[in-house]
Amino acid sequence: MASTSRIPIDQEEENHSSPSRERSRSPRAGIYHHRQTREQIAEMEREENGVLRAQNERLLKENMLMKKILENAKCLACWGLSIEDVEKHKHSLEQLKLENAQLKDKAKFQLNKKKKIIALLQEKDPGALLEFTIVAEMEGEENGVLHAENERLLKENMLMKETLENAKCPACWGLSLKDVEKHKHSLQQLKLENAQLKYKAS
Repeated sequence: MASTSRIPIDQEEENHSSPSRERSRSPRAGIYHHRQTREQIAEMEREENGVLRAQNERLLKENMLMKKILENAKCLACWGLSIEDVEKHKHSLEQLKLENAQLKDKAKFQLNKKKKIIALLQEKDPGALLEFTIVAEMEGEENGVLHAENERLLKENMLMKETLENAKCPACWGLSLKDVEKHKHSLQQLKLENAQLKYKAS
């Protein structure tokens, strides 16, 4: 009986002592678990940061190279001009086109004026009409040459303008000039974003 009465006591003591030991070990186990979790997260972040740094370095170099190529792109369709020169050239073409249109209108106005003068002289002074006709023919020939030259320049300018606007550059992967400008803006934005990522990852 004595031995049987001691067994429940020992078991009861063990049952009482077990939760206390668990409670005493629980904070340490929790601290160790959290520390291990933090170390794992830190290790993952270090690995990810290394990948990000390498990727950002590659992207930054690639973007700088592409930006340099785009800024100094030489187009076969635009006589080897850089993109900045092309923009200046487009402005010059616009000015020349406007000037040619004005010259064309002026030539038409002068021609109509001459017709009116000839009609007036024909009625009042046939001799003066003959002299005026000779001078008018000389001026008319020159005017015809100028008119033809203006027509040729106008067509040439329109063709060049269309060529420039739709120029395909081998240095910029076949993009048109409008697309190149958009691409340059995108590259600048990407470069800024990569620099920010590089700063955060360091």
